Formats: sequence, structure tokens, C-alpha cells
Amino acid sequence: LGSVRLGLICLLVSITLGSQFYYTIPRRQTHCFEENLVADFEVKGKVALSSQGPIWFRVYGPPRNTIEQKELGKSDASYEFKFKTQEGGSHKFCLDNRNQQQQEVLFEIFFGIEAETSEKEVVEEVEGEEECTDCHAPLSKTAFIPIEDQMARIEKLTQQLHHELNFLRVREEEMRENNQATSM
Repeated sequence: LGSVRLGLICLLVSITLGSQFYYTIPRRQTHCFEENLVADFEVKGKVALSSQGPIWFRVYGPPRNTIEQKELGKSDASYEFKFKTQEGGSHKFCLDNRNQQQQEVLFEIFFGIEAETSEKEVVEEVEGEEECTDCHAPLSKTAFIPIEDQMARIEKLTQQLHHELNFLRVREEEMRENNQATSM
């Protein structure tokens, strides 16, 4: 049971961790990457320039509609975004350098629970922990609130994991059917 619990924790951590990328985008070029996301999934991130713009940041949803769009330049060298996916499928994140020189760009992105948890909440959670002064005294009702918060977070994470695994199962089935149809 312990190894199953450890495996589940490792799987949950690997799914919810965010990513940080540094790009050098040549002049007058666009750099895009795609991420396959499930519907009703939180996405949060930041784009920051190390040099002066302009550079365009865009996010496209599955039917190729624009979800986020922002031009970064001299006055605003960074942009934070947050959205919830409307549909499952491929989401495209693009950085478009319209400048005459190359651009250095930092791109951070977080998905799921990590996108919903702000840094302030994490700091407050760590600072709010107290050491036991009288460990034999009965616990008050407020002592269970942090545990309830963590249980709610784990429950939400488990629901997202279940939703994503169902999505992956359907995609795998579609790919298998496509493979069988083309191999005959």
C-alpha cells in the first residue's frame, strides 16, 4: 500500500508541475509550442522580455480561436496570464518577434492545481504552521481547518487527474483505431 501511495504522489506531482523556458527568438520569427489540455483546466503563466520589444504573445484554443493576446514592449516588459480551458484539445502558445533584432524571452506556465495556487497562499501555509506546545491537550475545531484545506486540494487534484486520464484513454482509443485502419 505504501508503494502505491508513493507512486500516486509521484504521478500527481509530475502532472501538476509547471515549466519554465528561456527562448532566443530570431528577428521577424515566431516560436510556438502546443500542449494537449483537457476541458475546464486552469492555466497560468508569465511572459517576460529581457530586451526591448515589441513581441506578441498569443494563445489559441482547439478550434484556433484566440484565447489570450498581448503585445509586450518598452512600457510593459512582462505579462501574466490566467485562463480556464473551454474545450479539450491542442492549445497553441506563440511568441512572435516583429523586431529587427533577436529577443530573449522567459516563458513560465503552470497547469491544474499549480495554476490555481498562488505563491502567497503557499507562503501563508508554511508560515501558519506552528509547533506543538501542549501535544496532549485536546485539539480545537480550528486545528483541523488546514487538514480540511489540504484534503479539498487533494480531492480536486484527484478529480483533475481522473478527468485527464479519461481524456487520454479516449485519445489512445482514437489513435489505435486510426492505426488499425491505416495498417490494413
